Amino acid sequence: DSQALGTLPPEIPPPRALMPKFRIEVDHLLCQGHGVCMDECPEVFEVDYEGEGYAKVKVKNRDPGEELRSKVQDAVDYCPNRVITLIEI
Repeated sequence: DSQALGTLPPEIPPPRALMPKFRIEVDHLLCQGHGVCMDECPEVFEVDYEGEGYAKVKVKNRDPGEELRSKVQDAVDYCPNRVITLIEI
């Protein structure tokens, strides 16, 4: 019995229906930290003003749920430098 030996059963992955359907990528080399993405979807994006040069966007959640898709898409569409990509998975 594997339980008696102190090992746990293998983790069961979540059903496909519960997994994220998209992820977010940002080209940080081109990002100038305008913050439009944060205005559109603060649940996912924030602007990091620390460091040298331009501020940069930070993605707080690269795999947000479907309930945020339209807000993320607005962030993609309105980014002045077009550095945010929504990738279907």
